[in-house]
Amino acid sequence: MNEYLTLLKEDLIEEMSNEHPTDDNSVRMYKQTITAFWDMFEHGKSTVTLKCKCGNTSPTEDLFETLFLHFEDKFHTDLGKRENHCALSNMMSHYQGYITADWPCTECNAREVNAIRNCLITQYPKILYIVLKRASFGGALVETKVNFPVEDFYPYKSSGQIDNSNCDVRYDLVASIYRDSTTHHNGHFYAVCKDDSSGVWHEYDDDQVSLSYFQGNTKRPTIRAEYQRNVDLLVYVQKNPQINQDDTSSVFSGISTTIQQVDSNSTGKISSVTGCDYSTNNNSRGDNMTVCNQ
Repeated sequence: MNEYLTLLKEDLIEEMSNEHPTDDNSVRMYKQTITAFWDMFEHGKSTVTLKCKCGNTSPTEDLFETLFLHFEDKFHTDLGKRENHCALSNMMSHYQGYITADWPCTECNAREVNAIRNCLITQYPKILYIVLKRASFGGALVETKVNFPVEDFYPYKSSGQIDNSNCDVRYDLVASIYRDSTTHHNGHFYAVCKDDSSGVWHEYDDDQVSLSYFQGNTKRPTIRAEYQRNVDLLVYVQKNPQINQDDTSSVFSGISTTIQQVDSNSTGKISSVTGCDYSTNNNSRGDNMTVCNQ
């Protein structure tokens, strides 16, 4: 599913970057708004440090727009245990933990299991896009349940390291995608998204839209087990007080406004973005994934 969304993003960005002589102000505004929206996924930074047994250290700064989280080894050994469960914070801690690595050290020339690798997220993007890697070592599907927060997710608390620069960064969930399958190669996908104006959650399953009850009815609601087991993608929006939230809100409202303007425009230059028929019948991937037919 992540591959499909990546291709969709690349096609959108390519289309938004092309200027046409007939573009009017509403079309140009639409393209700027879409570009600004995708920019909010970027600007994540992490520092990967390799330290050899001899003491030689090599830090490298990486940029990311997608955070790929892997399950710990213990969840790959017995895939039949449906009671296996973990929290998103555990996976974040695993991502930023210490692991052994092979690294060709330039000081002592050692190469095999000679280093400790550590990753620390040093800057978080406005939109945190998380992919849970459910492919096991043997190629099967990891069905471990993952409990994830809906509000006030503080990712820095999961690092196990002191990083005061990110202590105020927190997120709210706005969307999640789930896989109904027994294999990681394919599956039927459905989404749960929050209506920003009403705060109501809706489930989108092909052409069926319904209210979503993915949280349990308790005083401190948790995610229902079937959703924990099937979750593949999580999308969080940052609510850090140091960031102007009007910027985020204006982008989302701008998308809605410019879509209406472009739809009423007779030029129709970006009709492939604003209007299309959805079907699951012409899916070349063979995984029941909803595709857009022009």
